[in-house]
Amino acid sequence: MYEVADIYCTPGQKVFYLDENGYEAEREYARKFLSKHQELTIWQTDIGRWRTDFQFVECPNVWFNSVMFGVKKDG
Repeated sequence: MYEVADIYCTPGQKVFYLDENGYEAEREYARKFLSKHQELTIWQTDIGRWRTDFQFVECPNVWFNSVMFGVKKDG
């Protein structure tokens, strides 16, 4: 159904919150703002040495670990 989003997602690309992967504390924090399988629009991507974070149009000024988001698989 979904595969983990690529770290090179571009602004405007649609992704879905998986409520999987990352640390439990990160998922608990994300659940304050997002619901499972919620569609989101990437605003910015911050690629670091050890992790990548996304910020979304729907949730400005809040960053989330990219591994918690996916794209729909083809087919």
